[in-house]
Amino acid sequence: MVKVTRDGETRPSFYYEETEQTISMDMQYTISGVLWDNACGLCSRCVDLLVVSRWILSIGIVLCAVCLSGAAYDRCLTLRTLIICATTLLLVMTVREFKVGKVHIFLIGYLLASIATYYTAINRAEWLYHVLHFSMLIMLLSIVRVDKDLLANIMIALGIVFIGYFWYEYFTVTNPDAMGGGLMRQRNWWATAHFFVIPFCIYKRTKLSMFIASMMLLNIIMLGSRAVLLAACVTSLLYVKKRYLIWLIIAGLSAFVVSGLIRGGGSFTLASLHDRLVIWQPTLLMIKDYPFGVGVGNWVLKIPLYSPDIDYVQGHLLRLFLHPHNDFLWVWAEAGCIGIICYLGIFATAIWQARKKTYLLVGIIGYMVISFFCETRTRPFQSLMIVLFLAMACELPRRVKYIDFAMILLVFSMVVFGFRYRASCYTRKLRSLSGRQWKERLPMTVGYSAFTPLTEMSFPWHWWRAMGSWDSGNKVNAVRQFKTAYKYNPGNVQVINGMGLASLIDGKQDDAEKYFKKALEICPDFVEPKKWLRKIR
Repeated sequence: MVKVTRDGETRPSFYYEETEQTISMDMQYTISGVLWDNACGLCSRCVDLLVVSRWILSIGIVLCAVCLSGAAYDRCLTLRTLIICATTLLLVMTVREFKVGKVHIFLIGYLLASIATYYTAINRAEWLYHVLHFSMLIMLLSIVRVDKDLLANIMIALGIVFIGYFWYEYFTVTNPDAMGGGLMRQRNWWATAHFFVIPFCIYKRTKLSMFIASMMLLNIIMLGSRAVLLAACVTSLLYVKKRYLIWLIIAGLSAFVVSGLIRGGGSFTLASLHDRLVIWQPTLLMIKDYPFGVGVGNWVLKIPLYSPDIDYVQGHLLRLFLHPHNDFLWVWAEAGCIGIICYLGIFATAIWQARKKTYLLVGIIGYMVISFFCETRTRPFQSLMIVLFLAMACELPRRVKYIDFAMILLVFSMVVFGFRYRASCYTRKLRSLSGRQWKERLPMTVGYSAFTPLTEMSFPWHWWRAMGSWDSGNKVNAVRQFKTAYKYNPGNVQVINGMGLASLIDGKQDDAEKYFKKALEICPDFVEPKKWLRKIR
């Protein structure tokens, strides 16, 4: 068979068949080449993004461990919370997918229980902060991709930094009361940071890592944190055989004795334990009255009503319990029975899934032991560490994508946390003035915002404004500010006393007497309401 071309030429049909086959083969090679190039480009991009995400996490860990703010009242809390939020946001923008597993049943359950306490919370701004804080940690756990070797190397390097800073502080700080806070501002938190280096040293099992672990234990003994020493002893049971148990007990007791001798008997006194028992009892009463929680972030606002026998020096001005020194009671009181069940379920799931990874059990169980005596769940570095332990322990097989919503939530969280940092800076300025310099403190009350109605010591900013106005002779504004302060923290005896003063100005003597008596029920040694009651009578 022949075919006639446009030019009038005749060619055999097999010529066209071969040509069409050649063109078809060329197209196949071209398409496969394009697909291969795209696939290689996509893989290289994924590899690059994975490397970037690892370095974002690494930088975030280091900054969260060492950054301090000289302007803020708590030099660690608000600044490092901002660092964790920024790290999470960058990871979400880089990785762009979440991993979920069985542990998320309890994580989401606790979050929902916390959200539900909106209806019982007195101060909704504190509620919002704690809900956003836990949401951020859930997103970080779901988005993080942990390179165990890289993470172990970073933590060992941080261990070296901790050792250097500890001994620098030991030999240079002459005031023993000022020594011990280190890079975490407070002795217990500083010891806890040392403890969290140990699991990574165990994971590496090199001569250097074992030396770092030994130095971490020595520093913990020197710091004299009994909760962390107890955690070290409890987690040692994971490695010690039964026939060596008696030697472990002897070693643990010796560590407590040596720690007490180094601190001049500080570890032998029961004052700290007594304070915890004193505050645990009213917390249990609160739990009984509010089985579904008083609202996350609102324990501090309710506890004065349950603890009239606590020694509130000068009506909260010099001493105030901001937490019950027990994370589990804290969660139970604020998030209720459902919240504590889910909270315990998070750790139970992690322990079960990490049962064959002893170094992770050291970190998770140690965190739980410390949490029984300290407030670890709100501290940034400690929160970051438990998130990393959970991420390494828990299986997260499923992939989900809610990136846009997550980014919006994290940006909003950055705004809220930024206002918290600003309020902390003004709190430091506010408390830097001593005595009754009320008028001088008025310019510093600009730390108030809708997201931060309380100072870092849980005093309403409006109470400080009211005292400044009262001292300036502007009684009308003082009354207005006292009433606003009472809305934000009705359990603070200074605020209650202020409501008594406001009632006197308004000519409501019976109401004033009621408020003064209420303040004395909470704080029997409070001088101010006694003085005003004598004037009324």
